[in-house]
Amino acid sequence: MPAFFHFRAIAFQPPANSFAGLAVSNSMLCNPRFVLEWPRMKLEYLGEGSPDCPLIRLYEFDTTGARRLREAFRSLADGSRQDIPLHEEWWVESVAGCHLDLRHGVNDLGVVERLPSKFECVLTAQSWSDMASKVDPFCTGESSENFAWLDEEGEASLLLSSSGRW
Repeated sequence: MPAFFHFRAIAFQPPANSFAGLAVSNSMLCNPRFVLEWPRMKLEYLGEGSPDCPLIRLYEFDTTGARRLREAFRSLADGSRQDIPLHEEWWVESVAGCHLDLRHGVNDLGVVERLPSKFECVLTAQSWSDMASKVDPFCTGESSENFAWLDEEGEASLLLSSSGRW
């Protein structure tokens, strides 16, 4: 399936035999009207409002966003990264200042709140690998469910939901 690129007020499908169908000049890059807006996964803390709260919700993403998240989890599982501030990733949009640091640890602590709206999720390599497997169905678009509980061990649960609902 070809990629779709969204410009401010313009959406188009690139031709099949082009490099994303873009011919961008330096003058266009400096013009804010031509800034590409990539779909970004939302990261949000919900402290109340559902019996499942408190929870951190990752939502409104496409298969590309799911693949990026799975790769982040895999990099923690294989040890190539020890810490990923998810809220700082270019493909993630923090809602209401929610911060989530993903960390490789010797024990599974799950999601822990360190400061208001500042969380970390600490898991072992095996748990990060298991979490990456839970993301697999979202990477192909073949998930029969539109959500998955990634972790429910800590002070807050971690929810992955393509629509934001569960």
